Amino acid sequence: SYGLSAELRPYINSIFLSLALEAGLDAAIIHHSKMIPLPRIPEKILRLGQDLILNRHHAGYDPLAELLGEKSALSSKTAAPSSWRNIPAEEALLEAVVNGESARIEALVKELLKKYSPLEIINNFLLKGMDRVGKLFSSQNLPLPFVLKSAETVKKALTCLKPYLPAESAEERKGKIILATVKGDVHDIGKNLVALILEANGFEVINLGINQSVEEIIRAIEKSKPQAVGLSGLLVKSCWVMKDYLETLSEHDFKIPVLCGGAALERSFVEKVLKPAYGGEVYYGRDAMAALDIMKKLAEEEEKSAGSAAL
Repeated sequence: SYGLSAELRPYINSIFLSLALEAGLDAAIIHHSKMIPLPRIPEKILRLGQDLILNRHHAGYDPLAELLGEKSALSSKTAAPSSWRNIPAEEALLEAVVNGESARIEALVKELLKKYSPLEIINNFLLKGMDRVGKLFSSQNLPLPFVLKSAETVKKALTCLKPYLPAESAEERKGKIILATVKGDVHDIGKNLVALILEANGFEVINLGINQSVEEIIRAIEKSKPQAVGLSGLLVKSCWVMKDYLETLSEHDFKIPVLCGGAALERSFVEKVLKPAYGGEVYYGRDAMAALDIMKKLAEEEEKSAGSAAL
């Protein structure tokens, strides 16, 4: 795109990257701050950019000339992030999460706290926004650097919300879980979101952090006697590390329920690969709310079991 205007270059570069990925590109060195996710590129610009790169021009149609004519429109489109527009705070927060715009997150959260509880904001806007991000990532319409920007935006929102959540001592603990990101993976925003949701719903969470070995997890299990263990990882290789961990836990005769989650993990992998590797129960935690539902189910089963034993 060298030689084009500063307004056009990010669009053309981003469109070129998407076409290269479709054609089988495995890796690229890019400056993610200068790239634009495909869903944020105006439809007309996307079509013209693709036609230009793929040399789809004919008599009376010059995609480059038409793109140059769109320069002023692009300047106005990129002048302000979506969350700065005059739209309802609910929609602005959702868009800010999807677009990874953290500049006004604190102000948006404070505005929404006038109408919603902290958990309503988390469930109805932050989790929905990240669900949309996950779908865009799965369909290869959102590169990983933008997923991380969205995750950082959610992290900032959670930091703003935490003082307004019920204190841990305010209600009786319903159960205990250990959470850990597996060895070789340093991504923890999804795991931390799960921790926040569980704590807000009365569960005790022992968050071991990132890059945790199976030996460290075993020591934590023996020390804390949790009700379940949650394994997290963003990378594809982390899914296979989870399999190794489950096999090691089985070798040590553990049967504690294990929740597995992460952006690269799919239910089919859990069913076909992870469950056969472990002697206890393995659950697929698609997102934070799924993890909460699983923990509620385990707590109910434990309460029923305790009640039966008392009889």
